[in-house]
Amino acid sequence: MVDNHHVIENDRLTFANKFSKHDEISNDLRQIIIESIISNTDVRIETNDEECIYEPKGMPLEVGMIQFLIDNEEDIQRQLVDRNKYAPVKISLPFDQSLKRKVVVRHCVDNAEYVRVYVKGAPEYVIGLCSQTLTSNAQKKEGGLSENDQYALLQDVVSNQMAQSGLKVLTYAFKEILLEDLDNLIHSVNTESEEFRMELEADLVYLGTFGLDDPLRPEIEQSIQYLKFGHLDPDAHEQAQVNIRMISGDHIDTCKAVAKKAGIIKEDEMRLDEIAMTGDQFREAIGQYDANIWDPINQEFKVEFHDRKRFDEVKKRLKIIARATVEDKFILISGIKQKGGLIGMTGDSIADADALRKADVGLCMGSGCDVAKDNSDLVILDNNFISIYKSVQWGRTIFENVRKFIQFQLTINIVICFITILGGATIGHKPLNVIQMLWTNLIMDILGAIAIGTEPF
Repeated sequence: MVDNHHVIENDRLTFANKFSKHDEISNDLRQIIIESIISNTDVRIETNDEECIYEPKGMPLEVGMIQFLIDNEEDIQRQLVDRNKYAPVKISLPFDQSLKRKVVVRHCVDNAEYVRVYVKGAPEYVIGLCSQTLTSNAQKKEGGLSENDQYALLQDVVSNQMAQSGLKVLTYAFKEILLEDLDNLIHSVNTESEEFRMELEADLVYLGTFGLDDPLRPEIEQSIQYLKFGHLDPDAHEQAQVNIRMISGDHIDTCKAVAKKAGIIKEDEMRLDEIAMTGDQFREAIGQYDANIWDPINQEFKVEFHDRKRFDEVKKRLKIIARATVEDKFILISGIKQKGGLIGMTGDSIADADALRKADVGLCMGSGCDVAKDNSDLVILDNNFISIYKSVQWGRTIFENVRKFIQFQLTINIVICFITILGGATIGHKPLNVIQMLWTNLIMDILGAIAIGTEPF
């Protein structure tokens, strides 16, 4: 199973267009969008001394957004300094794996009596929270953002225009509230509760959705074919040796497009039921289950399904899980292992740690975090998917050679034992003396077994 982060080219997400190509966007709206991007990011700016430029560092998605502003000749270094100096953070709710969004509340620069709530995340999880949007002149649209408008955005803009082209989608929204109202909310409701978050995210103003290009590595399609079939020209009905599944936090249409380009699924498979699911659909399809049940025999946590057949039916067809959570990865790996499957899992983030530890072989990318590396079995230093194929190839070759070695050893030794016993029973003495036995072992047994055991793949 793979996370689609490991098929991108270089952790550098880019945009096809710049602000300058959208003349209908007024300067006021442009400044609000820039402010929302800068106010809700953990990116740091480092100096590239060789090229004498500023480089954003951090999560690839956030780096792509900041790079977008840099490409539009925005003074990011100054704006980040001004943000920390004049608009300090009041509240920060980190990205939630289940809610798929992040919230930051900052003081308003131009009005000390107000604070601004900045929200970014998956369009399906953010647009539904918005009741307003802005016109091209940065004025609130009459009639607000209706349910029909929300559906049109999700279907026509997010899905059809962006996600189906393989773009990662990210939505921004914001709102202004009185500082006094926020303080009252903080004192009356637990800031870590669901109620607090619902109040904070209610009636947002929709700003826009961005599509970020995430190019495939040049060799990824060949790597997938090698890993699945062992060669590049499989027959139409040839069975795959390795079943590759994609588990991702991206939009489902983005996952389908990337999986098709990478060769994980074929064109005709995209129309089949239950080939691709979101995390919510996956959990609904497998029915009720009990997670994190301790298994004293294997000394690990496992999942118990109330209806095992439902999971088995889903597993047969499933190739993609989009908008996946940490629990989705753990459930899928546990379910497959319980049926005797062998699993290799790739990952690089803290969210992948449990899945990497649960898999038979955890594969962490060299650029991954220390937590992921500590919970993995192998680290792919070159961040190249072809290295996974090579590791599988070497592993299978060693297994086959060991099997051939043992088979040859057993054959020779059984034959010698049989000849010795038969000779003693028929002619009254051993047919081979000690020197002859040693010679047989040296020439026929040891050298022959070594030759078989070191065959290349």
